[in-house]
Amino acid sequence: MNKRTIFAVLFAAATMGLSAQKAMKAPVGGKAISDELVGIFFEDINNSADGGLYAELVQNGSFEFSPVERDGWGPGTAWRAIRPGHSTGWLETRMDNPVHPNNANYMRLHIERVKEFYDYTGWKGYGIQNDGFDGFSVKAGEKYDFTAFLRNVEGGDKKIRVALVEPQGWGKDPKLLGEAIVDLRSTVWQKHHAVITPDSTCKKAVLQILVLNVGAIDIDVVSLMPQDTYMGHGLRKDLAQALADLQPKFMRFPGGCVVHGGGDGFWNTYRWKTTIGPKETRRQLKNTWGYHQSCALGYYEYFQFCEDLGMEPVPILPAGVSCQGANGGWNMWPTQAQDVVPMSEMDEWVAEAIDLIEWANGDPATNKWAKMRADAGHPAPFNLKYLGIGNEEKISPEFIERFKYIYERVMKAHPEIIIVGTAGPGSHAENPDYEAGWKLAKELDMPILDEHYYEPNDFFLNKRQYDNYPRGGKTKVYLGEYAAKDKKFIDALAEGLYLLHVERNADFIRTSFRSQGWYPVES
Repeated sequence: MNKRTIFAVLFAAATMGLSAQKAMKAPVGGKAISDELVGIFFEDINNSADGGLYAELVQNGSFEFSPVERDGWGPGTAWRAIRPGHSTGWLETRMDNPVHPNNANYMRLHIERVKEFYDYTGWKGYGIQNDGFDGFSVKAGEKYDFTAFLRNVEGGDKKIRVALVEPQGWGKDPKLLGEAIVDLRSTVWQKHHAVITPDSTCKKAVLQILVLNVGAIDIDVVSLMPQDTYMGHGLRKDLAQALADLQPKFMRFPGGCVVHGGGDGFWNTYRWKTTIGPKETRRQLKNTWGYHQSCALGYYEYFQFCEDLGMEPVPILPAGVSCQGANGGWNMWPTQAQDVVPMSEMDEWVAEAIDLIEWANGDPATNKWAKMRADAGHPAPFNLKYLGIGNEEKISPEFIERFKYIYERVMKAHPEIIIVGTAGPGSHAENPDYEAGWKLAKELDMPILDEHYYEPNDFFLNKRQYDNYPRGGKTKVYLGEYAAKDKKFIDALAEGLYLLHVERNADFIRTSFRSQGWYPVES
């Protein structure tokens, strides 16, 4: 990964401190600021999960990339065949008898001849190479865990050489950084593990997997993870620490339009239940923003990260309709109509919410979803408090009907949970979705309503709408996304000033993000 890698996150500035010459006393009549006012928003956009916050170095380790996601992509994306010593063989993508039905593709390596050639002394075998996300950034002396599911298909026992190397250019031996030998005997899928310790630092390493014997093997779910991750939970230490330093009070996830399929429609909706089990059982999917989600950073990891940073988790679930389509406010996917789930199928989406609450908070001794949490390594509850239903959908009659259906049933089953509603896209005064969203919130007496808006900087410099919002009702504001559009320096200043307006109205705005930005980071 390099400077082109983009990490997408909603950054928050918790407070602005001034050096005081003497003790200051708060003015009489001020408004108390919520201790949950500022947090972060994580959405998998611009490779912010795979290739970003998640520490996995292998790209497409499960061979699940598809041309549905991007023209020219397929199971072999990010991989190449290698044959040092002029060994020969061929590759075959297969789907019969996979490791798990949710992870259908795997690669079969047919090794026809293993030979050493005089220009490649010491290097032989037939195999595959992964280039990661613009190369693997590895450090001298650090330990890296290699894992893969392997199956011996044809021929006797196999030796497999797994190596981190630094390419040296055409016709030259790569520089060996570290290696391990894996012995393969089993004719059924088994997970194999080895530790590689590079002897030098390299930002452009590649991973080579070479079979040293004639025959055929199957390989899937290939991984190379640094042992040293944030609190041992699989996230990159530098990026996770950057977020921790913000001292956020909550995290909203997994989106954003990722929640309900975005421009692809509701078929591509994010399903939390397929992101909590062992990595090989998770269902991968097309990312709304045009690439691939392995879901190795899934709901279990999101909740664990919230616990590690002392943040309130704020998961967002779909409300039975897709993103807003052509007339919803952003016009991002102008040909996409708002897909809707038939009312006869809405009980599935009620269960999606209730089961999540029970997975997060339930007793493993009495609840099957809570037992899954415990089996994954977290027997104590996560103490989920907030649950968002919907994400800036157009507040159409279809949305209202489905939102009510979910809201009323979840509240009956779990009245202790605080449901966060949505005011639609472009949520501010004189927007029809804003008006419809607030009308629905008042009708249902919702505790919090999520507002989103992206406007020119003069909106943030001049608008002070929360000064005039009517008080007295139950519903408070959750300012989930806001930003000045042009991403110039003046926009950053305008957003910062706007946060003072938010703080001044903290009796009404319970939670807020700083603003949405896309920031480059160096690996």
